[in-house]
Amino acid sequence: METKEKLWNLFFENQNKELFPQALGILLQLKVIEPQNPMVLLKMGDIYQKMTDTSKAVSSYCAAADILEEQGFKSKAVALYKMVLRIAPDNDFAVCKINEAVQEEKTAALKKKTVKSAPPVEISLFASLSPSEIAELNSKIERHLYQPGGIVVNEGDTGKSLYAVKKGSLKVSTGVLGKTIDIGMLSEGDVFGEIAFLTGRPRTASVTASTDSEVIEIKEEVLQELIRIHPEINNILRTFYESRVHDTVQKIKVELTPLESA
Repeated sequence: METKEKLWNLFFENQNKELFPQALGILLQLKVIEPQNPMVLLKMGDIYQKMTDTSKAVSSYCAAADILEEQGFKSKAVALYKMVLRIAPDNDFAVCKINEAVQEEKTAALKKKTVKSAPPVEISLFASLSPSEIAELNSKIERHLYQPGGIVVNEGDTGKSLYAVKKGSLKVSTGVLGKTIDIGMLSEGDVFGEIAFLTGRPRTASVTASTDSEVIEIKEEVLQELIRIHPEINNILRTFYESRVHDTVQKIKVELTPLESA
């Protein structure tokens, strides 16, 4: 029987070659070996997306989120449920789970005057990191505070840092044909900046704080070192990238349709 290390290597090899059925078969073997490893289910969701099986992708992501929640990683679980809503906006289970998390947060805030903040990088992207690696990453990241209207990045800026929302709400917008189009909102646990990191292109959208917000910046060299040790992070970023590009294109099409008809 193959060791789990060899199986993971075979999985990434098949995934990189876009041999998705073979990659899925390997993940099913890993699921037997590591039934409580959320990364196995997360990667299954990625592969099902590649195979255009949205239903099974959603089921896999939700199962991964359930395990993360059982293991005490509530924020990571919520981040995964948000990912589910990006590909299946009407998924009632994910909506319910996110609403539960919001209500729990409000209840905890009422019970305690001082609430210890969660680890600043507790997001699904880093689910495979050990506690010591999380602690090391926390020591290398930069934290930025923004008031409403504060600009985090401008469309056209250079830079390859990755960002994560620690708290608050941010608006994403882009300029097309002289018109500013709002293409989305970001909230706690959301990641952005992956397009510039992966492609090296200037920022493709502007991100502005809508409320008092805290944003985490992860420099390119720090992220590259993480990817060297955990190559699956790069694959997750590519999934974010593909999903975000698709959503942005669709949003722009909707916004520009009245102009084209005029």
